[in-house]
Amino acid sequence: MKTQAGLDDMNRTKTFGIILVILGILGAAYGGFSYTQKTKEAQIGPLSVSVKHKHLVNIPLWVGAGAIVVGGVLLLTREDLGGCQAWSLQTGYATCHKNGPEPDYRTAVA
Repeated sequence: MKTQAGLDDMNRTKTFGIILVILGILGAAYGGFSYTQKTKEAQIGPLSVSVKHKHLVNIPLWVGAGAIVVGGVLLLTREDLGGCQAWSLQTGYATCHKNGPEPDYRTAVA
């Protein structure tokens, strides 16, 4: 059973994954974006001169593709990646125990 905190973490992870996929698609499709920066150059009495600089930011294709892949991985994970109290390697695989270590049933109870 998942706790409310676990669901919140999962929702944040899924939301971040969706944002990464969307930004990756936009970055791969458009290849960059531009913005205009307005600077004040000089002011003589009531007369003011300003200059607008247009900047272009290029986004490489591999960055967009990487964001899509990482976002997809975040969307496909079934449970949150953190919050493990203990790990065991008894079966040969790493197993997360959210509520602490698994009891050792091989020891005799007195």
